Order: sequence, then structure tokens, then C-alpha cells
Amino acid sequence: MMSSQTILRGALLGITSAIVGWIKNSEPGNFQLSGLLIKLPAGVVVGIIAEAYGMSLNDATELFAGLGMIEGVDGLTKTVVRRFYPDFMKLTKKIDARLEEKS
Repeated sequence: MMSSQTILRGALLGITSAIVGWIKNSEPGNFQLSGLLIKLPAGVVVGIIAEAYGMSLNDATELFAGLGMIEGVDGLTKTVVRRFYPDFMKLTKKIDARLEEKS
């Protein structure tokens, strides 16, 4: 059984990696909060698995991407958010619009 410390460390590692990867792959000046928030759950899952099994984050990411699990988690996240939290997407789009106005 995984300890809570392992889960937390893996989740933080995954969140950090998801944010860095998202920033690296997004176009400069095109910040969209909704896009970032959809990617975080996949980062958390990969980070926890990497930490639990002593894998590097890169190895875990390659394994999960090869198995299609990252896309699966992204798709599941989008489905859950759209189905159960439609106001969440509206809110993030409003925030995105305000950020775009300021830049």
C-alpha cells in the first residue's frame, strides 16, 4: 500500500511536470486556464504511479502515452467536467477572456 507521503510527492511532481510541459508547448501570449486545468489530472496520475514504482517521470510518461492512458485520463476529465461542472468551463473561459484583454 502506498503511503500518503508517496501519493502527495507523486501528485506534486505530476502537477509541476504538467504545468511545465503545458507552458513549454503552448504558444507565447496564448494562456488558457481551461487547457491547463484539464491537463493536471493526467499529470497527477502519472506522477503518483512514477513515484510509487520508483520510475523516472519521463519513463512513466512514455509508458502511459504509449498505452494511450494520458489521452484516456484527459478525455475522462473533459467528460466529467462538461457533464457535472458546466459552469466551471464557463468560468475558466471568462478568466481566459479577461487575461487576454490585459495582454
